[in-house]
Amino acid sequence: MIMSGQPTSPRLAGWRILRSELKEFAKNAVSLAARIGADSNDDYELRLKKLLLVLGSILFLIGGLCWGVMYFAFGARLAAAIPFSYGVFSLLSVIWFGVTRRYRFFRFSQLILVLLLPFLLMLALMASATRLRSPWDSLRRMPRTRRAA
Repeated sequence: MIMSGQPTSPRLAGWRILRSELKEFAKNAVSLAARIGADSNDDYELRLKKLLLVLGSILFLIGGLCWGVMYFAFGARLAAAIPFSYGVFSLLSVIWFGVTRRYRFFRFSQLILVLLLPFLLMLALMASATRLRSPWDSLRRMPRTRRAA
């Protein structure tokens, strides 16, 4: 017999407690992220932009670190260094933004990191797939266009 408000099993009650704790953790994490780089002179739109960029950067840096660990576990050490260093540089960028509150630099650094990651990772993967000594060897071996005489 199920009574309203009563869990049906101890296992279900444990999941409900875990769920409520995760919700509380998420609320605290978002409020903490909202304070990174916050300025009392910012309007609502700029505060929202800062919050979304900080939250996105934190999620992407966690993803980059996990991605780097996965590549390392599979033996691709050069390829692992690139997403792992992305995570480290992104973390340093978030910390720098929290200290200096320079939004334009923070936005630019995140953009550069996001644009460089796929390019460098493809070079590293191409180098490991073709057994080149370094990723730059793959650029040297690319076919060159010839000029018409």
